[in-house]
Amino acid sequence: MLQRLSVLILLTGFTLSAFAQGDTTVTSDGTNRLFNGIDEVSLRVNSAGTLELVVAGRLMDGCQAETIVNTQRQGQTWFVDLYRVVPANTPCTRALLPFDVVVDASELLQLDEEAIIPVFLVINDRIYYVNHAQIEPMGNAQAPAPILSEAFRVELTLEKVTFTSLSSRENALGVTLEGTSSDGCVNLVYRAMPAWNKEEVTDVTLYRALDPAMMCLQAITPFSASFVIDGVQNNTHTLRINGGVYEYDGTHPVLLKSPMFVETIETAIAESFPPQLMINVSGTTDGCNFPIQVNVLAIRENVIPLDVFRVIPDMQACTMIANPFTASANVGSLPSGTYTIYAGNTIITTEWQG
Repeated sequence: MLQRLSVLILLTGFTLSAFAQGDTTVTSDGTNRLFNGIDEVSLRVNSAGTLELVVAGRLMDGCQAETIVNTQRQGQTWFVDLYRVVPANTPCTRALLPFDVVVDASELLQLDEEAIIPVFLVINDRIYYVNHAQIEPMGNAQAPAPILSEAFRVELTLEKVTFTSLSSRENALGVTLEGTSSDGCVNLVYRAMPAWNKEEVTDVTLYRALDPAMMCLQAITPFSASFVIDGVQNNTHTLRINGGVYEYDGTHPVLLKSPMFVETIETAIAESFPPQLMINVSGTTDGCNFPIQVNVLAIRENVIPLDVFRVIPDMQACTMIANPFTASANVGSLPSGTYTIYAGNTIITTEWQG
């Protein structure tokens, strides 16, 4: 049974995808969720005066199945997931097939209990700024639809995860995420959902969305986001935050994200079809033997940023013995081209033939 999530957002500073288009997620019942690729998005007001979201794109895998629409409101963000469910091992043509869907978008005009109206729209991994500043209609004319402009994702620096047992709610666990924004903009896009393929895991998406016209203060600004997970068994749980794994075992309530200094980056080709890019990193750590994690962040304009870190309990004592480490990540299939890969101050370029 999937756990239910109760969510409360707490932001310090300015108030502010969960699923990447074209991705495949294997669910606990053995079926596949195939996410649609998004090309065009617009808002319109129909003849009945209802605001509608019109989405057009391509089925990246060639599997023709009914598109399922799942929506979720979270603070200033309205999430729309478009995907198909097919049995495992279903043969697909791999052809690019067009699709279009119309979704009731009345949620974009609704205030929540804190009098907040959505200003960001996230469709699979595409982010849009919703501009509600429209010219008032004249006479009997209908109000025009808000204007959408594409925004972009910028990573936040997550520093600490705190777990709290809640005596007031059975099988519930409180979680608080803390960190900083480096440029003063904390337009937080945040979502917590039960993992579709593991009941004991919660997937958390946490980043900031920036409209190209937005001005930032260029100052380090802290943020805090808190939520409650219901249905926790044995007071233990696993969070996957932007792909990073944070294990709560019931004894260490505060976990710290510790960035690792990377000395070398190398690439390799995985034995698969189509070929997949593998990235290996190496460096030096101390005497604490906690797993090194390598996350591939959002790839933009042939730049592949890596987040290399480990998760350690707060107040953990580590000996100052230098130990080498190696870790790797599978980037997957990429179009042919020249790519820049970086982790911290270590940067390489590689030629890739997809």
